[in-house]
Amino acid sequence: SEALTDRPTLPTRNPELTKTERLTPIGHPETGVMGLVDLGWLETVMDRLAEATSAVTRGNNRAGGNKLTDRCIQVLFETSILPKDCPGTDAPLAKGAVR
Repeated sequence: SEALTDRPTLPTRNPELTKTERLTPIGHPETGVMGLVDLGWLETVMDRLAEATSAVTRGNNRAGGNKLTDRCIQVLFETSILPKDCPGTDAPLAKGAVR
């Protein structure tokens, strides 16, 4: 039997999957108009809540993408076969690897 000496090419990890979210600190303009809370502060807090919610969603998507990529790499090394649902399946494979 002939041993497979060429390792398959690993799929490239999308840079979006490793990006860190950076949010600016909360600050607010004083409007001088007071209700129960300053309206400028309330507006800023609502905007920041929307930003934070979006950041969490993006972080969850990155975690899911990294989990899929890690699973694909594990399968690729165990079987030399890149599953069709893996990212980068359009990339050329090394000699001896199958898709």
